[in-house]
Formats: sequence, C-alpha cells, structure tokens
Amino acid sequence: MIVIDTESAETIVRSLCNIFKISETDLKILYMTDEHFEFLKSNHEDISLDGFYQLVKSADKLEDLKSYIEDLYVTSFHLSKRINPIEGNEKLYNLHSALLSETEIKCFFENHDIIFEKQGTKLKCIFKGQQVDWENFYNTEHRNVARLVANRLEGNLFYNSDNCINGFLFNHNIVNQSNVVHLSKSPEIVQNILEVLGLKEAIQEYNTNCLYIIKYRVKFIDFIFDTNSKLSNEEKFENLLKRLLQFLAYSLTNSETMISNPIVRTTDDLDVEPSDVCKFELVSI
Repeated sequence: MIVIDTESAETIVRSLCNIFKISETDLKILYMTDEHFEFLKSNHEDISLDGFYQLVKSADKLEDLKSYIEDLYVTSFHLSKRINPIEGNEKLYNLHSALLSETEIKCFFENHDIIFEKQGTKLKCIFKGQQVDWENFYNTEHRNVARLVANRLEGNLFYNSDNCINGFLFNHNIVNQSNVVHLSKSPEIVQNILEVLGLKEAIQEYNTNCLYIIKYRVKFIDFIFDTNSKLSNEEKFENLLKRLLQFLAYSLTNSETMISNPIVRTTDDLDVEPSDVCKFELVSI
C-alpha cells in the first residue's frame, strides 16, 4: 500500500519522497528556494510542475506511478458531529448507508418517527408512516431547504442523489471553514430534514461536544476533487501534486490563512472501512 499522507507538511514531504525516491533535503530545497514563488501562486492551476519533474530527473517517475496507481491511497479529513463519543475506529458511512444501517443517526430519526427506504437509487423518507413528497414544500417558506434535501436523498434531472463522503484534503483549519461552521450544531442533513418537517426543536438533541475530525484514507481511484470531478487519474494526480506543493510553500510563510483546503469526496456508495479510518480527534466547539 502506498499512501499520500496529508496530515501535515512533514507527512506530505515523507510521502512524496517515498513515492518518487528523492531525498527530503532535495524536496525542501525545491519548495523553499528556486520554485518557492512558483508554488505560492494563489491559483494552483497556474503552478508549473517543471521544477518538480526536473528534481525527479524526468516525468518517467510519474509514468511509473501510473502502473501501480490502484495501490495508491490518499488521506482526507471528515468533520463529523456525533451524539455519543466514538469508541474505537468505526466505519465511516456514506449518507444512504448511515440512514439505513444501525447507526446513531438512524436511531435518532426513528425516535422522531422518521425512517428511510431505498427505492432504486433514491432514498425515500417516511414520516409518521407516510412517504414524504419534498415537492409539497416547494411553495412554502422551506422551499430552498426542501430542494436541498430532495437533491441529496433522491437526486434530480441532472444528478443522482448525493451519496458520497465529503472531507478536506488537509488537516488545516477545518473547523473554521465557512462551509462547515454550521456543523457545530448537527449534521446538515439532520438540520434540513427536521426543519422541513417542523421538528426544529429536535436539533437541540445534537448539541453536545462530540465534534470529531476523522482522518481516513481512500484509494486514489475513489478520490475526487469536488470542483474537478471529471479529471482523468493522470490529471487528478497532477492536480494533487500542485495542491501538495502549494501547501508546502505556504506552510513556510506567515500567511497560512491563505492555504487553500479543497473539499474532496469519495465515489458514490463508498463506505470507509474501519481499517482505513486512521484516527479521530475530538475538537472543541
């Protein structure tokens, strides 16, 4: 198993040196001196990898990687709100699995007379014995939230249901990311379903201190950049290299707040097995 560990600058350096058979000293010289300003470009897509390829002697090293790409894993970091503390490594479920398996979120919904049933690729919500038609809420004050719920559980004309595990590429400033601050209360899907069904007070049951950053690893072929989901494996790897070198360059400056921490996700329907959950960290809210 070959792992690109994105926990810190140190683990990234070790990972790249292990893959490309280069020394840590040579890699650090690259992003600390000659190519430093190249890697500090705010848009990672504008970064040239010529200096990096020169360091590894030729692009042949990248070609070598393609031959065993199925053995390559990448770590990511998932922010998870829990009612109860995590005890030992647990499977990390995608949304549909979490709502159908024996999980605390499934039990929580059942306590409020809400269950879910799989119908094809869609997940139907049953509230007090009646199947919920989210379109019935499209003309109410909850129309925007109802559309979000419908899209995640059932999909729409353009996309299938949202059934992946989301995370961040780096373990950097995660709890302060603007798009996850709301998770200090409860998982977004919980908040949204309860709001539409008129059960907002039940959200308070999630207001505990069990907020975790969960580090996990997935196969590179199952690893997706949320804003670049159509990349080939080769394009995706080059995109990853640019992100990693940009992170290393910014980690040397006093502008760490400028570090971009991209949202990443797994392929649909994938659960992360306990053996691929690397660690979990309880964080303060």
